[in-house]
Amino acid sequence: MPELIKVTDVVKRFGRVTALGGICLSLFEGETMGLVGESGSGKSTLARLILKLIEPTSGTIDYNGITNIRRECQIVFQDPQTSLNPRIRVGEAIAEPMVIHKIENKVGELLEMVKLPANYAERYPHELSGGERQRVGIARALSLKPKFLILDEPVSSLDVSTQVEILKLLKQIKHDLGLTYLFIAHDLSVIGYLSDRIAVMREGRIIELGSKEEVLAAPKEAYTKKLIESSFTL
Repeated sequence: MPELIKVTDVVKRFGRVTALGGICLSLFEGETMGLVGESGSGKSTLARLILKLIEPTSGTIDYNGITNIRRECQIVFQDPQTSLNPRIRVGEAIAEPMVIHKIENKVGELLEMVKLPANYAERYPHELSGGERQRVGIARALSLKPKFLILDEPVSSLDVSTQVEILKLLKQIKHDLGLTYLFIAHDLSVIGYLSDRIAVMREGRIIELGSKEEVLAAPKEAYTKKLIESSFTL
């Protein structure tokens, strides 16, 4: 598979605190890379760097085949309630990126893609369940036809049955649209359901990297084994 994004020796410091200490990671076109680690391990910092929301202290991030990072790299957040304006309807929230970038409004198609009825465009976020709001968040992220999606703990705030529904939806969308995912979570069983490869982060470094089968069936690091033991089974 062609390399889509390459992270080389990336360091990020906030004052005296080193959030990332020399990250090297390649993301290949069409794969799902799972990024797992406890809170504070640096996962979300790496995501913000890839999206160019912040700049690295040192190191490089190369984008191969991505010419417009703002359009072609999008993110789905953990809690869509915080990213959706409670005062505007669902349809307006999904359409907003398309209006800004002056591309064709396809709210109806996007709602269908995330398996929500077309009339949900008229609803407000507070009228939806957590799972439905996350579907809206996914539709909004897809509105600019991205090549690459960062999924930052997209199911951690949902109950188990809804988690499974959203994970199945994400897998189907990836297949249908040929997307590349960086899937961030703290739970290895969730990561394992969706990912092709898994990178394990601890204290700002990647301590283990391999195929899903290698990492889950034969982990090399004690920390990875601990994460596996603490995970539930989907």
